[in-house]
Amino acid sequence: SDDFALGLRFLPVTQARRNFIFHNPPPLAGVFCAYAECAEIDQDEPMMLQFLPVSLSQTFTVIGIPDTQNYSQFFPEIFRAQTQWVSDQKQVRDIQFVSHYGDVVNCGDQLDQWANAKAALDLLDDADIPWGVSAGNHDIKPYCGGDDAYIPQFFAERYGPTKWEDEPYFLGCSPSGMSNAQIFRAGGWDFLWLHLECDVPTL
Repeated sequence: SDDFALGLRFLPVTQARRNFIFHNPPPLAGVFCAYAECAEIDQDEPMMLQFLPVSLSQTFTVIGIPDTQNYSQFFPEIFRAQTQWVSDQKQVRDIQFVSHYGDVVNCGDQLDQWANAKAALDLLDDADIPWGVSAGNHDIKPYCGGDDAYIPQFFAERYGPTKWEDEPYFLGCSPSGMSNAQIFRAGGWDFLWLHLECDVPTL
């Protein structure tokens, strides 16, 4: 059928742990809910696999962008092409949020790399797409010089508390400014998205 998708849910004995959406599931011969035993995971806790009908009106897209450090240093046009594609696909794919997983740049103290990254990520702002970013190890260390010093200021200046302070989806930053949180609503659900610094302190 073209008017529904499937939600896939792994169910332990007490609670659901993971949810996935499939836009083009295989036909189930009219069966909308099915159960099947799944491999034991999470310290041998028995799991069940449950298929649920989900209206296509509840589906949407979240984009993940990983490890752009080499693009920022060597191929900035590829980085811009990525975020331009996301911007162009906003309406077509109902893109509700973008998460950069970190390692925005290759060398955390190189201003030209941060400028290249900004040129790419600004396209998301121009398209009014909510987004956030985690600080990866390359963002907080000057690896290009072989130095292992901790230099958070370059990331914090660009993606700390002032970056999204006027955006309604911005929830706030950690006291250091190195971790940030966003909220957004999509598919009838409210989401809290946490972007935590690499090796985030436990206290």
